[in-house]
Amino acid sequence: MAGSKYVWGIVDGTDGTPLSGQGFRSEPTRRGTYIVFFDKPYNSLPAVVATVVDADGGTRNNAVVSSISADRFLIRTGNDRGSRRDRTFSFIAVGD
Repeated sequence: MAGSKYVWGIVDGTDGTPLSGQGFRSEPTRRGTYIVFFDKPYNSLPAVVATVVDADGGTRNNAVVSSISADRFLIRTGNDRGSRRDRTFSFIAVGD
């Protein structure tokens, strides 16, 4: 898609530090909840996809994108019982 912008990264679940990627910063707000800010806002709402990274192989450990705006998104991560837990996660955001 010509003109599309991609921002991607991996975020450390313990302190919200970006482990890879560029074009964003992140911060934890409470247990299992993070805000990812885009350095340059999108012109419209981007599509954001996220998943936890190596959560002991448990398929029920999760990452949920709770809200999206042009300049940020909110993500919640959890354990296999549905409780919020700090988890390392990866994401990609695509838009214009």
